[in-house]
Amino acid sequence: MDNFVDVARNKVPRGMKKTLRDNAVVQSGLAQAEVNLRAARAFLLQSMADIWKDLVAGNSITVAQRMTIRMAATHAIHKGREAVDFAYNAAGAIAIFDGHPLERRFRDIHTVTQQLQGRFSHFETVGAGMLGVEADLSFV
Repeated sequence: MDNFVDVARNKVPRGMKKTLRDNAVVQSGLAQAEVNLRAARAFLLQSMADIWKDLVAGNSITVAQRMTIRMAATHAIHKGREAVDFAYNAAGAIAIFDGHPLERRFRDIHTVTQQLQGRFSHFETVGAGMLGVEADLSFV
């Protein structure tokens, strides 16, 4: 988000008279991206802290805790992708060029979403577990 803020402070899009930072849609989108990132991060870190306390106390990790980790991690990945997508799209053509920080972040986060840890099917597995339906826990 810091890279996007730098762009937004200075970039005047073609045909416009004001910088991106003066655009109400951009302002709202930035705030929403930031809150979604912070919420996802907080959920992930709090979940890990709670589970860590149990492990330090000598308990073994439970299936429910493994599902919480999978759910929180996958959620954080996708909220990160949404934030990067916002920044990349709002920045305009400047973000498409090799070497621009937003181009690299766009490529990196989309790579992560294509990997095992970013699969949307993890939510299906976790939801099935929450409902008491037998689920394949191979990746939980």
